[in-house]
Amino acid sequence: MYVMSARHLSMSDTQEILERLRREPTISVPDYGQLIGVSRASAYVFAREGQIPTIRVGRRVRVPSAAVLRQLGLDSEPHATASA
Repeated sequence: MYVMSARHLSMSDTQEILERLRREPTISVPDYGQLIGVSRASAYVFAREGQIPTIRVGRRVRVPSAAVLRQLGLDSEPHATASA
């Protein structure tokens, strides 16, 4: 198992990506890689192997922000429940 780390990012870079995670529905695969401290190529390998959830939009591959926030333990909003 690969240990994920954000040690390669400055605090301001990390804060910017986290703010985008809360603001935008998806982030790019390279941004995901930066956030967890791996190369762009490694992030795309994780996406291709299904190790991270992705959404394909045309030729673009995006990572759902909600999934990343949950993965990082930063999803503080309660989950909505469907009512019939």
